[in-house]
Amino acid sequence: MFEYDPASGSGHHYTNDPNDPTSLSMNSVTCVMEDRSGRIWVGTDLGGLNLLDRSTGQFKRYFNASGGLVNVSDIAETDDGRLWLASVAGLLEFDPQQESSTSLGARNGLPSGLVGSILTDGEGHLWFSTDHGLVEFDPDSGMVRRFDSRDGLPSNEACFARHRAPDGTLYFGGPQGLAYFHPRLVKMPNTFEPPLVLTEVEVLDRRQESIKIPGLSAAWALSDELILPWNQSY
Repeated sequence: MFEYDPASGSGHHYTNDPNDPTSLSMNSVTCVMEDRSGRIWVGTDLGGLNLLDRSTGQFKRYFNASGGLVNVSDIAETDDGRLWLASVAGLLEFDPQQESSTSLGARNGLPSGLVGSILTDGEGHLWFSTDHGLVEFDPDSGMVRRFDSRDGLPSNEACFARHRAPDGTLYFGGPQGLAYFHPRLVKMPNTFEPPLVLTEVEVLDRRQESIKIPGLSAAWALSDELILPWNQSY
């Protein structure tokens, strides 16, 4: 990882030293994020998460193979200070105060597998790209919404390029192109299934106001099914 100071024109190169446990855990850096407290978090490929101490240039490492904290491709922060990590193992929640991570997946209604990138919106929701399309997740309520190519995405493949514009528009770039949208304009899918209702019946091209069905006293409009004899079934 390289640090560059534009004002002085100086820089510093951080690398992994196998003999120094306070050095960068891996040279394959995948993402860098500065949180609200000014701390620098570094995600790596196979080396987990690193926290840089700017005063000493040393790193504190966070690695949990069994919990999925191995590959970190992106980092996002919500207003409460929690960090959200994109990884091959899925979405991870990291608590900087407790220095602990939690893996979220199918039990939380989220797709399992690769998460490529994460963005937050103005409502505190997470938007992250997976191998199953795009997911919106509310960490507080547990609400989950999924979007895929049927909703207009270029593909269902994970996107690793992402950007949040000043106006709140979210951009995700992947192998098949760019998708962008404003979260407030994404409408909830219509899940209402209207009941099937008979409003009119014609027998032999003649409209029937009411038909008595054998065995039932109710007219056709109040019945669950309508059975006609063979010579009236058209």
